[in-house]
Amino acid sequence: MKKRNQFFSAAWAASACACVMSAPLATSLDAADKPNIIVMITDDLNYEAYSYTGNENLKTPHVDKLIEDGVFFRQAYTTHAVCAPSRAGLMTGRYQARFGYETLTGNTEEAAKFDRGVDTKEVFISNILKDAGYTTAAIGKWHLGVNEKYQPNARGFDYAFNFLGGCSYDRWDGLRENGKPVDGSGYTTDALTDRTLSFIEENKDKPFFIYYASFNVHSPYTVDPKYLPEGATVNKVRKPKEVSGEYDDLQKVYDGMITAFDVQVGRINNKLEELGLAENTIVVITNDNGGTKIRPCKQFSGHKATYYEGGVRTPFAIKWPAQLKAGTVDKDNVISNLDLLPTLVAAAGGKLPTDRDIDGVNILPVLKGESKIADDRQLFWRAGSGSFTRKGKYKLHWPLNRKKHAEAYLKLKGKKQGREDPPLYDPANYDAPLLFDLSVDEKEQNDIAAQHPEIVQQLCKDLERFNTFKETDKIQGSGK
Repeated sequence: MKKRNQFFSAAWAASACACVMSAPLATSLDAADKPNIIVMITDDLNYEAYSYTGNENLKTPHVDKLIEDGVFFRQAYTTHAVCAPSRAGLMTGRYQARFGYETLTGNTEEAAKFDRGVDTKEVFISNILKDAGYTTAAIGKWHLGVNEKYQPNARGFDYAFNFLGGCSYDRWDGLRENGKPVDGSGYTTDALTDRTLSFIEENKDKPFFIYYASFNVHSPYTVDPKYLPEGATVNKVRKPKEVSGEYDDLQKVYDGMITAFDVQVGRINNKLEELGLAENTIVVITNDNGGTKIRPCKQFSGHKATYYEGGVRTPFAIKWPAQLKAGTVDKDNVISNLDLLPTLVAAAGGKLPTDRDIDGVNILPVLKGESKIADDRQLFWRAGSGSFTRKGKYKLHWPLNRKKHAEAYLKLKGKKQGREDPPLYDPANYDAPLLFDLSVDEKEQNDIAAQHPEIVQQLCKDLERFNTFKETDKIQGSGK
């Protein structure tokens, strides 16, 4: 145990000396100087969903403009490859392994029955910004717990308009406004933005934080016909059990859902411009995990629920006209959604909690071109099929004990016995650890583990420590 503590502390200290990870938070700001903050997170979005990032099937002018008006990161990562844990990492700035929120919660009934939610001892970014003088709103998908103690209004949000479970497009019966059922009709993607615009209008004279979690493009695949590509007539189709090859109708709906999100980005930006708030409003666009097999990513291998780049690489952009240079494309710095909490808290002049470690880093100096992330920054992921780490240009896929995972799965479901081998995120088994050099092989096609046994050995040791660390242990590459 002592050696493990020394590893994390020493490794973190070395990283902090080498890069922006040791950058101090901003000093307190007057209310008039505090930037408004909007974090827009999409759901199951392919890295190439936007025309800016490679979509050849449609145009996304509003998202593209936001990216071009801000800073775009080419090497940005989600904190997990599936919805709920990924959002938990973003909200807390901490690896999910610290607080045991590493799996999907199941449907709303299961989540409530098994009391599944992010530990109430965890501090959300909304808690910190609220303490810093912000009025806060959570709008859209939640997926961080159904029971009242886990709901947005109990996690630092003044206003909440949410579907507490996985997704909803036309199921208004699942929507809640400040915890209470609401009546309505129509495409809920539009309704989320309607509430967002009202919240901005009502709070235009004081700093606000909005967590805007779009349902798009999660299944069930459905879209208002007004967003469909020209010539398409299909509205809703059922996802095939196994999508392979071309499935034209489904792909048209999928494209329409991307268009719908793009329109919402434009609506929100127009409201900010109309009210004179755009200059000092931070707008972030990111994603929770990679896309599905409907439109495979051409640039990367993998998809949602895998830890190839296609499952965890995300289109990530931050726009803040008052502080950041427009048109900046960062191709080198490796960042994570973990970094949003310390970065936005710094921008807001807030204070990080002192009773816990924050794994994300404050990248404000990077955004401003004043500093860079260390070349050997290390990120970690953990899931049913294995553990994964990226350090510098190298990325390692490392298998876990399949039987142990199966036992944990059954325990979570409250069963004494069941399927011996529950579904696991593929690739479910490896013959040996896989090593890739992302500087020349972003598609992870050429396993070089045999050529670099010393690198494999060290990264496996790092992952072993990550998989057994305690709450008090430092994690390599972490911030505070």
